Amino acid sequence: MNAFQATQADVSLKLGYPYVALTALWLYDYILCIPDAVEFIVESRWGLGTFLYLACCHLPFVFLSLNMLEVFPPSAPLPVCAN
Repeated sequence: MNAFQATQADVSLKLGYPYVALTALWLYDYILCIPDAVEFIVESRWGLGTFLYLACCHLPFVFLSLNMLEVFPPSAPLPVCAN
């Protein structure tokens, strides 16, 4: 790995750590709110509002997962992962 790749890997990792921290915080908040969400879904009538609620609550998992794969690619070389 040349110096440019090493520098690029360091910058990528430094930008990735805050992203992982925010993702963990969001996931923690999401887990704490599960009982309220279940109660809302069980007691509500199924309509457009319920579907919008479900989409707004669960689509971020898809977006975060795809973005995490972009920030931390599974095909990253081992020296990048070891830092």
